[in-house]
Amino acid sequence: MKKITITITLFLMTTNVFSQSMISIEQYLIDNKDGNQQATIAYVAKRCAAVFTQSAKIIGQDTEQKKQLFYKFVTAAAAMRMKAITGTPTEDKIRINEAEIIEMVKIYDDQSNKSYAQTGMYFGGVEEDLTICNALSEKDTKKE
Repeated sequence: MKKITITITLFLMTTNVFSQSMISIEQYLIDNKDGNQQATIAYVAKRCAAVFTQSAKIIGQDTEQKKQLFYKFVTAAAAMRMKAITGTPTEDKIRINEAEIIEMVKIYDDQSNKSYAQTGMYFGGVEEDLTICNALSEKDTKKE
């Protein structure tokens, strides 16, 4: 019974989350500036974890410079994954969080592939979100 409840909750949460996922993070922040701040932070953290993960996949590790950027993105994604969990992390929250991020990565992959097909550049579809997430990640790093 618990597994069914988790599955239904996951479906409802991902349906709600992804109904707005195609807008930029900047537009999401504008649209939700008066909303629940904790929920907005969690959502943006998930988006950032997804865009960092997707960007790391594109960059790869075939040169030392790319390897450094890859690890920067992977580290930032991990930090954002933890920031996205509201309240006390539980196994269920982590599982739901990861499922949502995976779906977001798929959306970013699709955007990047479309950008590459149209322009020859992968990052055209995610550049704005990546810029915002880099700024947020650097801001968080400076706080520590």
